[in-house]
Amino acid sequence: MRPSYPILLLLILTSACNSAQKAYNRGDYEQAVRLSVNTLREDPRDRKARSVLVDAYAKAVEANLRDVATYSALQDPFRHERVAMAYDRLNTLYHRLDRCPVCDNLIPTRRLYTDEWNESRQKAAEARYDLALRQMQDESREESKKAVQGFMVVERFVPGYRDTRALMEQALERATLHVIIEPMPEQPRALQGAQQLFEQKVREAVSGNRMNRWVRFYSADEAATIPPPYQDQVVRLRFESFAVGNTHSSSHTETFTSADSVKVGETRIDGRNVDVFGKVTARYTSFRKTVASGGSLDLQILDRSSGRVILQDRIDGEFIWEHRWATFNGDERALSADQRRLAGLREVPPPPPDVLFLEFTGPIHARLTDRLRRFYAGY
Repeated sequence: MRPSYPILLLLILTSACNSAQKAYNRGDYEQAVRLSVNTLREDPRDRKARSVLVDAYAKAVEANLRDVATYSALQDPFRHERVAMAYDRLNTLYHRLDRCPVCDNLIPTRRLYTDEWNESRQKAAEARYDLALRQMQDESREESKKAVQGFMVVERFVPGYRDTRALMEQALERATLHVIIEPMPEQPRALQGAQQLFEQKVREAVSGNRMNRWVRFYSADEAATIPPPYQDQVVRLRFESFAVGNTHSSSHTETFTSADSVKVGETRIDGRNVDVFGKVTARYTSFRKTVASGGSLDLQILDRSSGRVILQDRIDGEFIWEHRWATFNGDERALSADQRRLAGLREVPPPPPDVLFLEFTGPIHARLTDRLRRFYAGY
């Protein structure tokens, strides 16, 4: 039988109060405050939760004020970040007691550290901003990355601080590796649509930050919008030695006899109809047609300024289309279930060349994406 709602609520509150006590015992005073407040919102008379809240709140405030004093005394230029986070925890403790009237009565003198928090945030943002500016002066990709990350910290502490957002965009432009994907040579008309679809899938695979947040890929048209100093690398893709639609057909004829005797007719003996049993045979011809398609993709990554080949790789793919069917003469009971199924099929034409092209380039696309991801992981 399921417990009634009041009993279920009591079980939940008891569990929460026990958890608050456990959090207090292990020194996690902020968690103890959160859990005891949740209990008191539901049951303001819970004595255990009252006791845990009063003690845990006092110890949590004491611990965070101790952190403020410790961090403020450091010579670390980023000490204000830790001070700001300690004040943020103190303010969170204050607001934990919101919408809990009994909590206000138990802790009537709690304090909000808004001014201290704002001052420490400003100092934290200023220190990070100054460092990021110095890092931008280097203009290298690695230092520009650090500048971007520094400006992100500035935005986290003080959104819209000075000209942080504009400088972050500038640093991101320097930190980003700009890679242009050249258009592939055109294939015969029958395959042009399939190749365009392949190229589209490649662009989708590298779009956004899917490879690396510091690497951005551009089509040839998009490359016209990139200032020349930022055109870093070129990805060149070429299909080589590929074939679509190599057909091979074969057939095999064999006579099969049923394993058991089956009814083959009737005869009349002594005025009665009697079944006649015997083994039956069928002359069975099976057909198999395969169409093999495959080829290689040549991948080159070149340095844009020097034309030097940074990476060259060959990626292979293959697809074999197969169709089987059969015919027979004789008694189908001599055949297995699979043979009868094949005998019910007829020859069908293979897929058109563009479909075969897409099939064999599917594995190539997957391997190409993996190769690019591994190569650009280090950038």
